[in-house]
Amino acid sequence: MNSKSAQINGEKHVAYKAKDGDVHVNHPGKKSGKYKDINLTKESNGKVKTTQQGIKAAKNWHRKNG
Repeated sequence: MNSKSAQINGEKHVAYKAKDGDVHVNHPGKKSGKYKDINLTKESNGKVKTTQQGIKAAKNWHRKNG
Protein backbone atom coordinates (compact mmCIF):
# COMPACT_ATOMS: atom_id res chain seq x y z
CA MET A 1 0.00 0.00 0.00
CA ASN A 2 1.29 3.43 -0.94
CA SER A 3 1.06 5.59 2.18
CA LYS A 4 2.65 8.53 3.97
CA SER A 5 2.20 9.61 7.57
CA ALA A 6 2.68 12.83 9.50
CA GLN A 7 2.08 14.21 13.00
CA ILE A 8 -0.48 17.00 12.67
CA ASN A 9 -1.76 18.75 15.80
CA GLY A 10 -0.35 15.93 17.90
CA GLU A 11 -2.23 13.19 16.01
CA LYS A 12 -0.85 10.69 13.55
CA HIS A 13 -2.41 11.15 10.11
CA VAL A 14 -1.92 8.53 7.40
CA ALA A 15 -2.63 9.33 3.75
CA TYR A 16 -3.02 6.28 1.53
CA LYS A 17 -4.25 5.27 -1.90
CA ALA A 18 -7.40 3.17 -1.74
CA LYS A 19 -8.17 0.31 -4.13
CA ASP A 20 -10.30 2.65 -6.26
CA GLY A 21 -7.30 4.99 -6.71
CA ASP A 22 -8.61 7.77 -4.49
CA VAL A 23 -6.42 9.26 -1.75
CA HIS A 24 -7.80 8.95 1.80
CA VAL A 25 -6.52 10.30 5.12
CA ASN A 26 -7.08 8.35 8.31
CA HIS A 27 -6.66 9.75 11.84
CA PRO A 28 -8.02 9.20 15.34
CA GLY A 29 -10.73 11.52 16.60
CA LYS A 30 -9.73 13.47 19.71
CA LYS A 31 -12.93 12.87 21.65
CA SER A 32 -14.25 9.52 20.48
CA GLY A 33 -10.97 7.69 19.94
CA LYS A 34 -12.47 6.24 16.76
CA TYR A 35 -10.63 6.57 13.48
CA LYS A 36 -11.95 8.97 10.90
CA ASP A 37 -11.38 8.20 7.24
CA ILE A 38 -11.80 11.05 4.73
CA ASN A 39 -11.69 10.67 0.95
CA LEU A 40 -9.51 13.65 0.01
CA THR A 41 -9.83 13.06 -3.73
CA LYS A 42 -13.61 13.38 -3.45
CA GLU A 43 -13.47 16.32 -1.02
CA SER A 44 -11.06 18.25 -3.29
CA ASN A 45 -13.04 17.60 -6.48
CA GLY A 46 -10.21 15.48 -7.86
CA LYS A 47 -7.29 17.80 -7.03
CA VAL A 48 -5.62 15.44 -4.52
CA LYS A 49 -4.11 12.57 -6.51
CA THR A 50 -1.02 11.52 -4.50
CA THR A 51 -0.36 10.66 -0.87
CA GLN A 52 2.07 13.59 -0.65
CA GLN A 53 -0.72 15.94 -1.76
CA GLY A 54 -2.97 14.24 0.80
CA ILE A 55 -0.62 15.05 3.69
CA LYS A 56 -0.28 18.62 2.43
CA ALA A 57 -4.08 18.97 2.22
CA ALA A 58 -4.51 17.63 5.77
CA LYS A 59 -1.89 20.06 7.11
CA ASN A 60 -3.55 22.97 5.29
CA TRP A 61 -6.97 22.00 6.63
CA HIS A 62 -5.68 21.90 10.23
CA ARG A 63 -3.83 25.19 9.76
CA LYS A 64 -7.08 26.89 8.68
CA ASN A 65 -9.48 25.08 11.03
CA GLY A 66 -7.40 24.53 14.12
